[in-house]
Amino acid sequence: MPTAKPVVVYGASGCTGRLVCEDLREYGMAFIAAGRNADRLAVTGQRHTVGGT
Repeated sequence: MPTAKPVVVYGASGCTGRLVCEDLREYGMAFIAAGRNADRLAVTGQRHTVGGT
């Protein structure tokens, strides 16, 4: 059952969270990255947005 609601990834600044974000991006699913380390979260966000490196 498809949904337009985004997935919230807690711990997205860690290793497993980054991998989950990568998989969600590959499947074209919307997600919100949440974590404790703002600097690492910013890097995760840059990597997993359209046009990111």
